[in-house]
Amino acid sequence: MNILKKTNCVVLICLFCLAYGGPLAAETLGTLIVGIDGFPSSEGYAMVAIFNSASAYKEGTPRAGQAKIKVVDQEARAEFKGLPYGTYAVAMFHDRNANGKMDKNAMGIPKEPYGHSNNARGILGPPSYKKAKFELNRPQKEIHISLD
Repeated sequence: MNILKKTNCVVLICLFCLAYGGPLAAETLGTLIVGIDGFPSSEGYAMVAIFNSASAYKEGTPRAGQAKIKVVDQEARAEFKGLPYGTYAVAMFHDRNANGKMDKNAMGIPKEPYGHSNNARGILGPPSYKKAKFELNRPQKEIHISLD
């Protein structure tokens, strides 16, 4: 095979790999937009955490991202760019007094509103990862959390 034919073959293979997600394709990343409504007031912040595994969710260690978003007109919107496609869960709470933590009463019951992806609810605690998880499998995904 002469050099021109070899070069053409390499170029065609590279184009094929790029077009069909082969080894030369870039890692697939997406943007997650979290819209939250139902805040009882516009005081404080929405504290949003993203978890990329059941163990991180259970531990309360947001390994995929976190944000502190000002509540405006009783709504908040957080945007997380550059997340690898995969399975995630979101937990958030309304930090009304802006102290950076979820306030609880003497029995450990949250005193500030909170929510999870899929608007999942738990019984005597947070919902399971299984109830809150969702797939990020496209360039942009928007989820909504409504506080009760």
